[in-house]
Amino acid sequence: MPLLYDEMFTCHNCGIIFQTKILGCYNTFGKRYSDLYIASEDDPQPILYQICKCPKCGFAGFTDEYRMLSLEEEEMAAAIKAAEDFTGKKARGFNQGDGFIVVAKYSESHSLEEQVSLYLQASYAYRELKDPLLQKARTIVLELLEKIIEKKEFTFQSEEYYCYLAGEIARLLGENEKSLKYFKRALQVAPENSLVSKLTQHQLVHPSEVIRAEIFSHKIC
Repeated sequence: MPLLYDEMFTCHNCGIIFQTKILGCYNTFGKRYSDLYIASEDDPQPILYQICKCPKCGFAGFTDEYRMLSLEEEEMAAAIKAAEDFTGKKARGFNQGDGFIVVAKYSESHSLEEQVSLYLQASYAYRELKDPLLQKARTIVLELLEKIIEKKEFTFQSEEYYCYLAGEIARLLGENEKSLKYFKRALQVAPENSLVSKLTQHQLVHPSEVIRAEIFSHKIC
């Protein structure tokens, strides 16, 4: 099962010292999800421990980067307020999914690919937490994916990767026409027998949110 450690942090925003659990190691033998999240075989799931979140003011950051964060006071306050507006929650009540939203809000100057990664991670956490904000996070993911595809900003991943993901997120949101559009595009640009090609064909014929593990034995691109 995932190995967790207790560690102390000082909040960059409000200055309190707080203790939180951080992720030591984990396996990836769990469920393979259609939105490309690979879970641990055992709980607790790693996605919930990849950021640390202040229990008082709600400010959050990736655990391995937290002590090196350098943000102005106004930036942190604005990110927390934006996350409150997005979630409809007060910062003191933020969960780990909301913590990813805080990070996304102070990272809006980053590339579209980096932004979509943050909202995707928020959606993964919301799914684990059974938080209804899952659909809202997925909506933002789809909007960002469409911008990436339109602008052809394929730096970290390939065009077919983003087309498949846009198609699958659209499917999960019930936007079937848009889903079919991006799945078709993914098949047009993906190499034959690639993971993207196999995943897309699988979702067109036997759509499911959890994918058989053997399909993931192929490389993503």
